[in-house]
Amino acid sequence: DTTALEASIAAAEAADTEGKTAESVAALEEALDAARAALADPEATQATVDAAASALDAAVAGLTDEVVEPEPVEKGELQSAADAASGLAESDYTAESWGPFAEALDQAQAVLSDPDATQDEVDAALAALTAARDALVRADAGEEPGGSTQPGGGEEPGGSTQPGGGEEPGGSTQPGGGEEPGGSTQPGSGTGTGSGSDDAVLPETGGPGLAAGGLAGLGAALSSLGAFIARCRKRME
Repeated sequence: DTTALEASIAAAEAADTEGKTAESVAALEEALDAARAALADPEATQATVDAAASALDAAVAGLTDEVVEPEPVEKGELQSAADAASGLAESDYTAESWGPFAEALDQAQAVLSDPDATQDEVDAALAALTAARDALVRADAGEEPGGSTQPGGGEEPGGSTQPGGGEEPGGSTQPGGGEEPGGSTQPGSGTGTGSGSDDAVLPETGGPGLAAGGLAGLGAALSSLGAFIARCRKRME
């Protein structure tokens, strides 16, 4: 009678081997091959058929799940954040900002205490705790921890206006209202002597007319000086 063997073969063929160890799957395949051979053997005895069915049933029952080692969960950063957060004082912050912070801290500590916590749960708890701490508002100033205004209304320390209303030190106007020192009108400028005309043309600087006029003036001055000296000598005699 092969009825029991046929049922065992059908059950073995329908068995789910996904996620089972390679050793247990190999044993099942070997027992299934032997059972099929016994079923196909017209000279197989009842003892052979029954033994094949029993071996096949045992192989199906012996399928073993693979053991997957879980990846290690890193909790160090969350632990450090929780330790730092535990050192804060509730009285230093507003009630509105402290409530969410305390809740996030409790959740972080619960995850730290859970041996089965996944890395995703640890990361989520760390993100929530960090955000809640950043949102804390100090009760005395209404500012976030560490927030401050720059001295001097936002200007950097030491900022000032240059002496002299923005001019660089030492900046000044040239003497004489912008003219260079010693600047003057060229000799002989204006209306020519004795010309009687407003349209007289001035000699160019360094031109022959200016040179001649200068020599003539010098000669006249020397003549006057000589006459003065002569008069003085006569008075002294």
